[in-house]
Amino acid sequence: MNVVAVGEPDLWINEISFSDDSPTGGDTVTITAEVANDGGDSGVVSVTTNVTFYWDNNYIGTDMITIQGDSTSDAEMDWEAVGGTHTIKVIVDEENAIEESDEDNNEEEEDINVNYPPILFVDDDDSENNGGFSLETDPYYTNALENISIGYDTIRVGSSEDGPDIDTLSEYTMIIWACGSDYASGDTDVTFTDNDKTNVADYLNDGGSMWVIGHDILYDFDYVDGERYEGDFEYDYFGISYVDHDRQTPPVTYGVDGDPISDGIAYDTDALSSDFADDINPRDGFEKVLSSNGDYNISTIRTEEDYKLVFMAFDFSSITDTEDRDEFMENIVEYLAVQLENDVSLSRFNTPKNKETVEPGVENIVNLTVRNRGTANQTSVEVSIDIRCLNNTYRFSEEETVSINAGEGAFVEFEWDTPDDEDYEYEISAEAAISDDEKEDNNFKKVEINTYVTYDVAVSEARVDPMIAEKDTEREMSVIVTNTGDMTMTPDISGKVYDGA
Repeated sequence: MNVVAVGEPDLWINEISFSDDSPTGGDTVTITAEVANDGGDSGVVSVTTNVTFYWDNNYIGTDMITIQGDSTSDAEMDWEAVGGTHTIKVIVDEENAIEESDEDNNEEEEDINVNYPPILFVDDDDSENNGGFSLETDPYYTNALENISIGYDTIRVGSSEDGPDIDTLSEYTMIIWACGSDYASGDTDVTFTDNDKTNVADYLNDGGSMWVIGHDILYDFDYVDGERYEGDFEYDYFGISYVDHDRQTPPVTYGVDGDPISDGIAYDTDALSSDFADDINPRDGFEKVLSSNGDYNISTIRTEEDYKLVFMAFDFSSITDTEDRDEFMENIVEYLAVQLENDVSLSRFNTPKNKETVEPGVENIVNLTVRNRGTANQTSVEVSIDIRCLNNTYRFSEEETVSINAGEGAFVEFEWDTPDDEDYEYEISAEAAISDDEKEDNNFKKVEINTYVTYDVAVSEARVDPMIAEKDTEREMSVIVTNTGDMTMTPDISGKVYDGA
């Protein structure tokens, strides 16, 4: 129950207004709250008080103002807008330091719609501004984004908390998820929570674009050096087939000739703190981006098959020169975030996979994923395959025309009557094309397969039921037969009963 202070002044908020009613995430919006003071019974009591601002219950800041009796005064606060619909709340005299005739009217709210910028920067480095103790790295990213004049939102992940949910991630063309030098230090303080993995997987499966950075992410997933396999998150989504932990950042990191991100790059690097950068190998479908100028100390890889992703196993802040960081940021953004109007890509071979063995003399299916990465719907995407035997004794070609809406993908299947010759090798080339394609270097893929088939069946778990029975009792014999070879088989299975002593 509030005790009313008779004769004391009453404070309330007349209006909340914004310097921009339709900002874009990353814009600075000035929030203005007009605060009124009735001056008490005399109408002349002046009040100096705090006015506190929140967005969706997140603290923005506090302004101190003086309001003359029977008058109004404006409190102002700058807010870096974040994409989405948000509630701005303003509270006058939140601490109840001023005795008022009415303490129940000191709060007001106003909604604001903020347009989503193309990029979301997820600050997940567990530094002081996240409530943690690791080195703060986020300014290196935000400064580079500012320097290349690209719009972005920032979401800071609290120490040990989950990152943005899938609904939030899905609003952005590109995500930069920076873990800095954060590492697991208990059951709850982890670089990528289970919910983070689920949300990132959903975002990428929907064709999202992401740059993930952290030199202890892979260690937290699995601290053992060695191979990673299908079913491991880092294999499935980050493209890691092998990791050698804590190899450190090389003094100079080099790009790859012809790479869309790193062609011609040679950056001096020096870790700001403890250096646990990993050496990684990419799985099929991923390409090397940065290394120590060879096939070792591979620190960064990329893909644009089912989604666009760059994974970096040393921190962006380790690039010592500001101009180098700006250049690399611009290259990453151009690779991951820039959308053309007309752009289709041959994303992957679903079947057969590279180096697989296929059965000769039967109909095999060639299944491809083709994506429309542009902003325009495409009604005439020409998808073709060309199959040739490597000894030049056989060739097969076929073409399909499909329609794919903007931002979507399609499965395209071809039926291939494979020659019945065994021990042959084939190259299958596939291409997706449109007449006005603005990016053609992602239109073509190929795999090599063979017909080195093996015939093999294995018998296991033979049993008779019942095991012990009287003479002339009917008994059932069962056995598990497994085809461990490469061919579909219809083997004859026979059983024998021996008269035992």
